Amino acid sequence: MEEFRVLAHNSASQSDNKIHDDAVAARFGFRGGLVPGVVIYGYMTTPVVAGLGPEWLERGAIDVRFQQPFYEGEVVVTRLEPGMTITAAGEDGVVRASGKAWLHNDPVPVIPVAAPVPAPRRQPVDAEFEAATLLGSFRRRLDDVHQDLRTAIQDPLDCYQGQDAATHPAVLLGLANEILTRSYELGPWIHASSEVRTFRKLRVWEQVEVRGLVEGRFERKGHRMATLFVVLLDSEDKVCQSVRHTAIYQLRGA
Repeated sequence: MEEFRVLAHNSASQSDNKIHDDAVAARFGFRGGLVPGVVIYGYMTTPVVAGLGPEWLERGAIDVRFQQPFYEGEVVVTRLEPGMTITAAGEDGVVRASGKAWLHNDPVPVIPVAAPVPAPRRQPVDAEFEAATLLGSFRRRLDDVHQDLRTAIQDPLDCYQGQDAATHPAVLLGLANEILTRSYELGPWIHASSEVRTFRKLRVWEQVEVRGLVEGRFERKGHRMATLFVVLLDSEDKVCQSVRHTAIYQLRGA
């Protein structure tokens, strides 16, 4: 069993998503601002890479679901267990996020849109937020965001260090959040789950293009939820990673 322990850090306390703000989160019944799901995912990938090896950064797969939040300063214990089950638990042993990780040989997915879509003017989330709605694509230099997020995650693995370092998986997953918030004005919202498939390792000095679409939306327990399909393309327009990303875009009572 591979294990990684870390103190949770709310790296988004000043972000536009006010579910990470203590006062706003408390209005929805939480004890404080939620530590971002992307950060928890980052903690979970540490034992995955340690257990499956750096090859996971080349052709890794992971399905992860966030069941309960973590808060600033809490102990997070992530474990890769037999059967490639990955868990994130508090110090009391209660699992708050879980999933499965493996090495895959899936075919490269079809790119959702043949040509880049200019980023639209941000609009209220209910305006034209329907299945097959294209999200505004954008380009991002990975080293612009790599170091800050890697520092927040405190990942000790050597593969993320140096000039030719691999980009941390949390950086790549964070781009799925960004494509949504670039396109729509959201109130407090919550990252619920992600299904990630990697087709090529990305280095910190590379630039990617992020494209995506809204696959659908639905309601669960009074929350309004949406599923996005997002792809990251390299400079040759080859798919490096795909993400099926589910979020609560409007909380019950909002």
